[in-house]
Amino acid sequence: MVCVTPLSLLGVVPVLYIYYSIFNYFRRTSRELKRLEANSRSPIYAHLTESLHGVACLRALHFVDHFQEQSMARIDVLNRVFWPMISCNRWLGLRLEMCGNLLITSAALAAVLSRCAGSVDHHHAALLGLSVTFALSITNELGWMVRQSTEAEANMNSIERIDSYSKLESEAPPTSSHDQSSSSWPTRGEIVCKDVWMQYSPSLPYVLQGFSLKITGGEKVGICGRTGAGKSSLLNALFRIVELERGSILIDGVDISRLGLRTLRSRVSIVPQDAVLFTGSVRYNLDPFRLCSDKQVWAALETVNMRRVVKSLDDEVHEGGSNLSLGERQLLCMGRALLEDTKILVLDEATAAIDMFNDEIIQRAIREKCRGRTVLTIAHRLNTILDYDKVCVLGQGRVLEYDSPQTLAANASSHFASMLRAHKEEA
Repeated sequence: MVCVTPLSLLGVVPVLYIYYSIFNYFRRTSRELKRLEANSRSPIYAHLTESLHGVACLRALHFVDHFQEQSMARIDVLNRVFWPMISCNRWLGLRLEMCGNLLITSAALAAVLSRCAGSVDHHHAALLGLSVTFALSITNELGWMVRQSTEAEANMNSIERIDSYSKLESEAPPTSSHDQSSSSWPTRGEIVCKDVWMQYSPSLPYVLQGFSLKITGGEKVGICGRTGAGKSSLLNALFRIVELERGSILIDGVDISRLGLRTLRSRVSIVPQDAVLFTGSVRYNLDPFRLCSDKQVWAALETVNMRRVVKSLDDEVHEGGSNLSLGERQLLCMGRALLEDTKILVLDEATAAIDMFNDEIIQRAIREKCRGRTVLTIAHRLNTILDYDKVCVLGQGRVLEYDSPQTLAANASSHFASMLRAHKEEA
């Protein structure tokens, strides 16, 4: 356009300045709206995943309508962000059309002025027509360029998230110079907590407040308390999922804060509340590093009464153990913990969601196969810890009571006795 009719430059320069100003304004707005959209979309996916995993419970408890309402509410929040995005695109489209029309006007006006000046021959007239034709298509070209560049920048929100995650504080290294060289550590399984203070975030209150406890090696200790008492927080501190603010935890006299995470976590077994199983064979889920013989694996399956279910160690386990019942998944996790043969075994409400039959199998395995091992059990059913050596009652991140279950139950004013009464009333 400028080469054919240099006079059109007088119109093109102001139009391009207006175009750039519109693009810059729209770019900042679109980027922030895209960020809001990403933040509003995540709760929808999280809620959908949660609903799919618990769909059987939702149907059984007639909560389907309630969860549908929650899902619709989250979609409405997303739509409140999506609507301004559509409005911004219409706003941009209108102004780009205006810029395009101004450019067409500049090209056409320059052609007319050239014709009026009488300096147009047949060849030049063809070029004038070509310049106007290009001016007609400039609107689409401008719109395409603005939208593509803006979309690319808006999608960089994902890179911003990855960058922010990459700057999160990492866990401690897997190994340390203070790691115990002996593969038999810990030999006794003694756990000593000294004035432990822990919080999940600097802006949140302490969940463990001056927690102190001594567990003798080989003892079976039940840990109970009301919701929010600090039971799971104690396990997070023991496995160093969250580091302590103050205090220390010693295992056989060794401060675990000085150990590598791989060393610490490989010497303590856990059966979590939600069974953790992976796609693969039964053998892979029980003994992923092939440290045990087939005979030992079959013995572990026999102990947890899974020999009747497992026909071969090569039997396939689907993702998350979806081809097994909830109780069978938990029994496999218990078998894996027995194969690890560590001196410390932790059960994080491992029997909370399974039936009484499988609960009894796990309790029998603890009594028969865990002699000499330190067992920490976060108890959901108090009757499962009545035959333990000690019971620790937590409250507000502190030890309220610590004694044998018989002694605490005999004291009518104890917290444990009141919990037992409430448990019997609920039953």
